[in-house]
Amino acid sequence: MEKSYKSTYIFFIVMTLLLYFVSLYNHLLFHTVTELFTVFIGIMIFVIAVNSRVYIKRSTLLIIGIAYLYIGGLDLMHAFTFEGMGIFEYSINESNQYWIFARLIESFTLFFVIVIPTIHLKIKHWTIYAFYSLILFLVILIIEQGSILPDFYVVGEGQTLIKIIFEYFIIFVLGITIVFVLRSEMSKKYKIIFSVTLGIKMISEFLFTMYVGVYEIFAVLGHLTKFISYGGIYVVYVMETINAPYSNVFHLFRTKELELFRKAEVDQLTGLYNHSTTYNKIDEAIKKIGYDYEKITLILMDIDNFKKINDTYGHIKGDEILQKIGEIFTSCEEYCKVAGRYGGDEFVIFFPDCDKNEVIEKGDKLRKRFEALSLELGIKVTCSMGAVIWELGDNATDLIRKADIKMYESKRKRTGTLSIWEPKPKK
Repeated sequence: MEKSYKSTYIFFIVMTLLLYFVSLYNHLLFHTVTELFTVFIGIMIFVIAVNSRVYIKRSTLLIIGIAYLYIGGLDLMHAFTFEGMGIFEYSINESNQYWIFARLIESFTLFFVIVIPTIHLKIKHWTIYAFYSLILFLVILIIEQGSILPDFYVVGEGQTLIKIIFEYFIIFVLGITIVFVLRSEMSKKYKIIFSVTLGIKMISEFLFTMYVGVYEIFAVLGHLTKFISYGGIYVVYVMETINAPYSNVFHLFRTKELELFRKAEVDQLTGLYNHSTTYNKIDEAIKKIGYDYEKITLILMDIDNFKKINDTYGHIKGDEILQKIGEIFTSCEEYCKVAGRYGGDEFVIFFPDCDKNEVIEKGDKLRKRFEALSLELGIKVTCSMGAVIWELGDNATDLIRKADIKMYESKRKRTGTLSIWEPKPKK
């Protein structure tokens, strides 16, 4: 898609140069072609908006798309009433009035969709049509009356003060819009393109305050910069309405994919790693020994008399105990680096670079947490623990086997205690 944007930029640059040469040959032809081009771009933006409204989550883009249809209508009236066209019996004054109202509607539309947060809510498309239809009807009615508006252009004298004031007011509105664009949550790329586009519109309006006769160079440059700004609006609009839905779909699929991976790794009851993931994490940790840390310590624990708890208090209460133990491990990083539910009521935790005294200290902390859990639930909950410190040559299976032996040794001695695998003395 980036390539297509570059081709769009090239198209507008080439067309700007061609239009400039046309202005040297025939100004009326230049003015008509330029206006018709901008009207055509406005209609294209409208068509994209209407056909993409199913995929557009924000009303912002739909409002801009519909607005440019009506702005194009006013620009068309400006072109047809321009001096020398002879299509309608209007003066150059009415042509300037259509121009100013088109720019006012354009600047205020861009201002409100950026500045007002509520505009991002879903709005029925027919209400947008109704609003702009009413605006268009009132503009045509006011200009048709002739006596309501002051003169914007006087032949032989040029622009009036009121017309120039309106131009500067439009510049002010566009400038405020740029400030809000830069403060918005748009991506950096969008901010740059949109701000530059609005800046070009401001330059265009400023150039239109400089001319006296409608055939002067300032009028030509004003129309050319307006044409270029439409290219920027078109690019931003296409990026939002065509690219954004595909990006949103990709992001949705990516999110769902990660969610499925997460569910495949995690035990749904406790929120800890499941059996296979726990084993893989231990295996990964062993491979990091000598790089990230010197050794790892593993503790395998089993809830004492868990079957009796289930038989006495029910499986719902048993599940609650398992969930609470899961919370202990997930909320207290001081206990472990990785925690997993290895079996029905068996848990595995392991942590790096921990000597025998630190293992005993961690076992005591865990015992105290289980005592607090017993008081909270009103049920005595203890866990017998077996610990092993990695030795050269041990793999994940070796660690679990040794910890399992020591865990059952704890059960035989006294439930709720910790036993540590002692390495055999080297010969």
